[in-house]
Amino acid sequence: MEDYDNLTLSEGRVIVQEQVEIIYESLRVIKDVLRAVAPDELRRAESYWLAHIDGALENRGGYIGGSFISYEDTMKALEEYDDWREEE
Repeated sequence: MEDYDNLTLSEGRVIVQEQVEIIYESLRVIKDVLRAVAPDELRRAESYWLAHIDGALENRGGYIGGSFISYEDTMKALEEYDDWREEE
């Protein structure tokens, strides 16, 4: 297990961004597998749980709705906090 206690805010933001990209790559693999073995289940998954995951992150699929607080909201808040800390 990694020790993240001594990260700077900027380092933490980079790690979070990298992990979100890994999530999206995993979602792509999941979709490809479902498309190959169970296209009807892919359509069902895209209309519910895959949409929820994507909507909570970057909403790359353009799903209607989204999350009350998304990944993008969190990243923007971290950036603003980082800017505020630099001004001090």
